[in-house]
Amino acid sequence: MTDSIFVTNAQLVKLYGVVRSTICDWATAGMPKTARGRYDLFAVHSWWLENINADPADAGTDDARGRYWNAKAESEEIKTLQLKESLISRAEVIQEWTWRCSDLRTGLLSWASRLPPALEGKDAIEMMLVLRGAVDELLDSFCRNGRFTPKPEPKPAKKPKRQKPVS
Repeated sequence: MTDSIFVTNAQLVKLYGVVRSTICDWATAGMPKTARGRYDLFAVHSWWLENINADPADAGTDDARGRYWNAKAESEEIKTLQLKESLISRAEVIQEWTWRCSDLRTGLLSWASRLPPALEGKDAIEMMLVLRGAVDELLDSFCRNGRFTPKPEPKPAKKPKRQKPVS
């Protein structure tokens, strides 16, 4: 009983994922064969590991393969972060900020009809307070909390300034 497995050119093409001319090139380069178009699979594989798989000319293939797997890993990381909702799609961000800008525009345009009656008969300080209230209201609407604008951390209270003793 023999320990050899004999294969044909067509079987080697399928096993190594190459074209027939590559098998012919390998045979010319010294790949062992038992007869015309027949090969000992173990001998061929040993030869392939020593000559083809370790070929420095194939370094570009290894480099491309490495770049492919790095890109694939990065893509999977991005998908994972999206599932965890750590990342937001560009389209969603653009849509949300478009709505906010539209709200801001509408609010600013409404001042032309809303503010004159509120300012009528007021002195300068009262007008300033009305205008400041309108601005604050609009800013609160624009800067509202939402999916894309998390609530800011509260600022620590400021320490009161020490007063210098009067001498």
